[in-house]
Amino acid sequence: MTFVVDDNRSPDKMRLCPSCRMQISVLATKCRYCGEEVGRPKEEQRQLTIESMGGEHIEHYAPSSSVMEALESFRSEEVTDKAVSETRRSSIFRRKPDPKAAAGKGGGLPELDAQSLQLAGGGQGRTVSSRIVRGSAKPRRGVSPSDLTRWAGYAAVAIAACLVLYYGGGLAIRAVKAMRTMEAPTIVSSPNPAVRMLEAGDPIMQVLTEASLYHRKNGTPESEAVLNDVRARVVEEVRDLLDANPFDRRNLRSALRMANEANQADPNPVFTELKREVDEEHRVYATMLLDATADANPPVAVFRITDASKRNVDVQVAQGETFLDGRFRVDLVRPNVVHLIDLERGDRRLRARKLDEITSP
Repeated sequence: MTFVVDDNRSPDKMRLCPSCRMQISVLATKCRYCGEEVGRPKEEQRQLTIESMGGEHIEHYAPSSSVMEALESFRSEEVTDKAVSETRRSSIFRRKPDPKAAAGKGGGLPELDAQSLQLAGGGQGRTVSSRIVRGSAKPRRGVSPSDLTRWAGYAAVAIAACLVLYYGGGLAIRAVKAMRTMEAPTIVSSPNPAVRMLEAGDPIMQVLTEASLYHRKNGTPESEAVLNDVRARVVEEVRDLLDANPFDRRNLRSALRMANEANQADPNPVFTELKREVDEEHRVYATMLLDATADANPPVAVFRITDASKRNVDVQVAQGETFLDGRFRVDLVRPNVVHLIDLERGDRRLRARKLDEITSP
């Protein structure tokens, strides 16, 4: 009888004999080494799996640190590019990046390991570059309704600006031309109070003060004409006081006061010359008789005068002679009294007493 041995038969699983600790088949009931009854083996504890219960096995993959660094770098570059594009969106000319420089630098991302490359390839045999090229995974964003609305708003603003320039520019040009052709507005000022005061016969010094103030405030040709008229009247009135005949020293004092007030109220060359004239008259009429000798031949008189440098000088003058640069002529010499004639004031007759100023006869 021939037995055929199947070499392809899988061997039995082995276990240890509880007595002699030798390996025997799990199906044996008696140890072949010690002859001890070992009995049937206990049924192994069944382990249930997801597949045995009808579920699906899913493997979870935790990305490596290099993959997380690459993703974080890509995300930060995306945020930066978006901010830059928003600020430069209104620019007409945009600077395009150099593709060679971008390719040479590799986007500035770290290298991916083999496991990350397999993950990026999807595990289906696809070949993935060891570097992530910047912008290669960026999806193209289509035109959104908000973009269309914004562009429409820009177009409307541009059209409105063109219309305003076209129509409003012409109006502005015409307005400027009209303003150039307009006559200067007439300045309406209040009436000059000096005119009313002249008509009412008010004191001339008060009229001068009002006329000067009004001209400083308005500065019109009319106010200047009124002021010049008032100045002439002041000069005339002062000279009338100086030419008064008979001579009165009160008139001389009044003329001196008016000249000073006129220079304060309205400083100008006219009143400066008037004050010089009045000061000279006051100096001349300050002449004093010191002595008179009537029995001399001819009779003589001694006067104390004040010269131009304001020095007191004594002069001796005979009867019929002149002194003070021909201003006064000695008409008659009597004891302690001398009669004079003012040749510049219409041959006005004067009298000088000893140790006294000149007065009227």
